[in-house]
Amino acid sequence: WGGAIAWHLAQKFPEYLNRLAILNAAHPQKLIQELAGNVDQIRRSWYILAFQVPGIPEWLIQQNLREFIKGIFQGQAIRKSAFTTEITQIYQAALEKPGALVAAINHYRQFLLPQNWLKNFNPKPEKVTAPTLILWGKEDYFLSQKLTEGLDKLIAAPFWLKVIPDCGHWIQQEVPHTVNRELLNFFGKK
Repeated sequence: WGGAIAWHLAQKFPEYLNRLAILNAAHPQKLIQELAGNVDQIRRSWYILAFQVPGIPEWLIQQNLREFIKGIFQGQAIRKSAFTTEITQIYQAALEKPGALVAAINHYRQFLLPQNWLKNFNPKPEKVTAPTLILWGKEDYFLSQKLTEGLDKLIAAPFWLKVIPDCGHWIQQEVPHTVNRELLNFFGKK
């Protein structure tokens, strides 16, 4: 969700950042376009549609939160060892807090609100003007690598796309040393 916030900040308030780094987060306009016409991305994003039903997703997830967390993180990771029992318990404890699960699901609900859908389907979105680094796990279960194509039409600044092999959606957990090295290098550039 941090990536969605970062893309938004870069488009709406470019004066507040010098550089933008994105870790496996689709550009919102690109994601909407893919959801409108790419069967593979629709299949990968089925949960966004399922989360639109009020109350039921929260109830179903709460019935077996531990297995849900294990499946969503460890189950979808390429490098399974990144999500130990101790780590998944931290995520579980966070989502057990009152209102946390609803807030997490509401992120996906707002994404498909008609006014947001139309805004994000804008054929001429505001371009990102900050130098941008995108780190992308090649084996991402949730987001197709097709979402990284055509970014030159959305970013009016130098940008670098680094696809990390043998890595899934949770790139910062699966390859933290690689992510840290790339971020330090990117933010250290003059």
